[in-house]
Amino acid sequence: MEKELNGMAALVTGATSGIGRATALRFAEGGARVALVGRSAEGLKEVAEQIGAHGGEAVRVRADVTVEEDARRAVAEAVEHLGGLDVLVNAAGIISNGTIETTTLADWDAMMNVNLRSVFHLMQLCAPHL
Repeated sequence: MEKELNGMAALVTGATSGIGRATALRFAEGGARVALVGRSAEGLKEVAEQIGAHGGEAVRVRADVTVEEDARRAVAEAVEHLGGLDVLVNAAGIISNGTIETTTLADWDAMMNVNLRSVFHLMQLCAPHL
């Protein structure tokens, strides 16, 4: 990915681990400026430092995407620091390893809030900036 995203501004949720982290690193490698969104301050710091060490630009936003005000703040901070948005990557996600008999409604609601509701909400919030 030889600078194909050069100058683009991307907001990546779940940026502290897994697919989100890998995506944020690859986007930065491709020249994108990245807003890292996640719940772990330490994880955000590590990814931002890794991006910075390779000459990339990253802004850290500690937020829980299931909390409406956190999501609004994450988008506002990304837009403010990056001067707009070109890309939204909804990579935050959770899973319960339970069965239909053992998964509680609270577990189900938590999965749906992260994996579906937050995706819809962030798309609503980011759409005017994309």
